Amino acid sequence: METVVENKFKKQLIIFNEKGYNDALGLARLKLKLLAESIKWCNHHIDNVEVEPFVKDMTGYFLDKLKATKTELQNLGIKKPEKIADLLDINIHELADLETRFNKVNGYIKIVKGKAIEDVDAEIYKVYTKDEEDNKRLKIANDIIKSLEVAMDNGININTGFIQQATNNLIQWWPYENRGFRYNWNAFRR
Repeated sequence: METVVENKFKKQLIIFNEKGYNDALGLARLKLKLLAESIKWCNHHIDNVEVEPFVKDMTGYFLDKLKATKTELQNLGIKKPEKIADLLDINIHELADLETRFNKVNGYIKIVKGKAIEDVDAEIYKVYTKDEEDNKRLKIANDIIKSLEVAMDNGININTGFIQQATNNLIQWWPYENRGFRYNWNAFRR
């Protein structure tokens, strides 16, 4: 009787787009900075800014809170929050400008327990092997790259243009960011 041993596939990381990830983090941090500036601006005029409703409509939230805190003006018959802000010499356009800048930034943030944090998932910027065949191709590519790097370190001149052709586009010369050879992760997409 023959026993069949199943080989369990384990995905391996092909590439991590570090630049894309760092760019996304930078945008999220810029968005957080603009949010902090907006809250700081509001704190000059109102207390206790709740982040979640504030993020959805900064100017509207501020005007509603201002109106609720200035009951003495409402008792005088002034009901419009814009008029209340005008009478108190509050330039609401500053907050509107911050809100516009905040909304234009394509960074991702989320609110957790009343606090805004970055919402950037590193997994989005990773590409993994899909099957055992990809794992084999990745191992071959890594072995070839290591051999090429050792050869170049030992003074052997390698015509980098032919490597891509010779490996059927599996390995490419990547002169950017002093990387040298790398596997062409697009070659893993079938």
